[in-house]
Amino acid sequence: MKGMKLRFRLSILFLLLIVCGPCVGNAQHTDAVCTVGPVSITQADITYQQRVDSCYYGRSQTWEQAVAELVSATFERAVLQSAFHLTPPLEALREKAAWIDSNTHDPKKLHAIQEVFGNDTSSYYSLVVSPTLVNARLHSAFSADTTIQRAERDSIEKIWAIVSKDHAQLYQFTLDTLVNRKIAKPNKTLATMGASRQELDPLVDVVLKHLAAGEVWNNIIEDEHSYKILQLLSQNDSEYYSLAVIVEKRPFDPWYRQYIQQNIPITFADNSLQARLRKAYPTLWWLRK
Repeated sequence: MKGMKLRFRLSILFLLLIVCGPCVGNAQHTDAVCTVGPVSITQADITYQQRVDSCYYGRSQTWEQAVAELVSATFERAVLQSAFHLTPPLEALREKAAWIDSNTHDPKKLHAIQEVFGNDTSSYYSLVVSPTLVNARLHSAFSADTTIQRAERDSIEKIWAIVSKDHAQLYQFTLDTLVNRKIAKPNKTLATMGASRQELDPLVDVVLKHLAAGEVWNNIIEDEHSYKILQLLSQNDSEYYSLAVIVEKRPFDPWYRQYIQQNIPITFADNSLQARLRKAYPTLWWLRK
């Protein structure tokens, strides 16, 4: 468990819907062990983390391991607050908690995790439920931010200024061929939970089914990862074929790490804890020199 593996491990637990990777400190406690930007991690948080980890994996987690996981998990909440001034509202946390209760594929383990918190609903929301909302909201806010994506947006707008006046000019740019299925595709995450739901391709539903062959969509198409200018070439019973100028958005991970390094200070109440963490995890990127 070193470096970014901490983040990846937490993401896996979120997908299992019995999340044990905590995110924020609890306002009910003031015994802060460290702060990550605007967020405090308390001794109570660390104790919860150790007990939840034991519940989930059946092992004893050291104090240093618990702190390292908590700090890594807290970054997303700290960045969401600091960069985008967002935090999940209480009602959203309640709704997500109810959704997890209804959709977990392992109710017994989820119940055991909930028993760790007893009546401390605030800590359960903060340390278990909140990360499942924060991750999606952080990525969405990053993708939609016109300042962060300014260079990429300017690039596609310059191309659109040319193509919108004469669609034949599309062919002077580098084009990618896209093939999109007409029928909905199974949602793999839902399938692992025994669900039979299907996921519509928004490009098909919003754009392609409204175009005739040879027609160019009348605006820039934006999704989480890119900007597109698209022309439908043809279709058959099962698929659409199109050409598109694609400008990829700024990737999240390099920006995320840089933002943390430049804007999210980590302060330890006990300097010896930082030294112990550095000894245990010498390659952990967020430990300050």
